Amino acid sequence: MTSTLAIVGPSGSGKTRVAVALVERLRARGHRVAAVKHSPHGHQVDRPASDSSRLFAAGADKVIVSSPGQSTAIERTQGDASLEEVVATLDPSYDLVIAEGFKGSTVPKVLVVGGEVLSPAPGNVIAVVGAGETGAQVPCYSFEELDRLADQVEKDLLEKAGESQAISLVVDGRPVPLGPFAASALAGVVHGFLSSLKGVPASPRWVRLGLGPDKPKARHL
Repeated sequence: MTSTLAIVGPSGSGKTRVAVALVERLRARGHRVAAVKHSPHGHQVDRPASDSSRLFAAGADKVIVSSPGQSTAIERTQGDASLEEVVATLDPSYDLVIAEGFKGSTVPKVLVVGGEVLSPAPGNVIAVVGAGETGAQVPCYSFEELDRLADQVEKDLLEKAGESQAISLVVDGRPVPLGPFAASALAGVVHGFLSSLKGVPASPRWVRLGLGPDKPKARHL
């Protein structure tokens, strides 16, 4: 899975401020960054009377609005997808995914403190931003020290990710955990196959494989 960092904290603590600052700083350093926002109470990304909203309301499973310089996709989902499931749908060429929310995920987290305290406390916290007691034995930064936080994220997540070539397996949109042996074996098979093909770089940055019918058959009940 692409390196992922979740920004967590109570409402009004400044999570978006931290997420925006990290996106700006890491993009300025040449990294490709994607962002994911968790909205547990639902969200509206388009005007209710727009053409795309009407297409979605008509029953389209997915609507994409494309214009010069950007595109927006609206897709029906079942339940509340985990962060890992959302990241699995993204282009794997991103260097880092910065998520706001998803405190129950297992990915590394930056805890933004202020006001109320999150309960239960999130796990896998690698840094704290803000003023307040957390008890976490990790680096703490003020909102004026977000450059230093970006340094830590770059060192802990991006540089370490670049030291080894990771492989991930996603089946029907769900990530499948791989142990060291399985990951090494699968990577060996893929590299061996690619080495036999003409026109393929010797050390590709990333590879995407698909397996399944070209078009799933519709089932009528």
